[in-house]
Amino acid sequence: MTLRRILIAFLGILILGLGGFAVWVATLPPAPANMTATPIPHAESAALLAELKPKKRSRPLVAVIGLNNATETTDYLMPYGILKRADIAEVVALSTESGPVSLYPALKVEPDATIQQFDAKNPQGADYVIVPAMSRDDDPAVMRWLKQQAENGAVIIGVCAGAKVVAAAGLLDGKRATTHWYFVDELRRDHPEVVYIKTAASSPIAAWSRPPAFPRPCRWR
Repeated sequence: MTLRRILIAFLGILILGLGGFAVWVATLPPAPANMTATPIPHAESAALLAELKPKKRSRPLVAVIGLNNATETTDYLMPYGILKRADIAEVVALSTESGPVSLYPALKVEPDATIQQFDAKNPQGADYVIVPAMSRDDDPAVMRWLKQQAENGAVIIGVCAGAKVVAAAGLLDGKRATTHWYFVDELRRDHPEVVYIKTAASSPIAAWSRPPAFPRPCRWR
């Protein structure tokens, strides 16, 4: 009898839960009929292009570097996808070695080229380099390549915890920067040369290795 009562109680709770879920689904707003992305106004694209106009070429070249064994998913894919769709620059996804880039917490992607292939095709270097968070901040290949790109005049942009990678390369010494709130203490401890900027919301924010083309760093919320 006791087992029967337990089963009945369990079924009652399950039915109530399913009923509540059904009511919640029924109250959700309907999906929009038109799922097509809103076109970006030409004036907006033109204004952004003017801000990003490089010295080396007529159209900016943006490189997003990734470490093959582990690179943060959103840091690597979002800048690449957004800039590609905006069509305001030539954007390439790079890896330190041949083969796919393993992203964390999930996914594997095939990069457009390795950093060696990129250098062979673009000896002048990129105009902008985007640096995501990686499994280690001081990978030797990444450090060498970032320093080389900076020497060639590229603007190095650390996204979120990618600021630690840029700092490890010594490219933020004496410059203003911040990072994801979770890594603030680590950044300040390991890189006291960096002029830390406290943000109001302590949200992830891009860190620049030299004065950016915009009036202020771009926030990533």
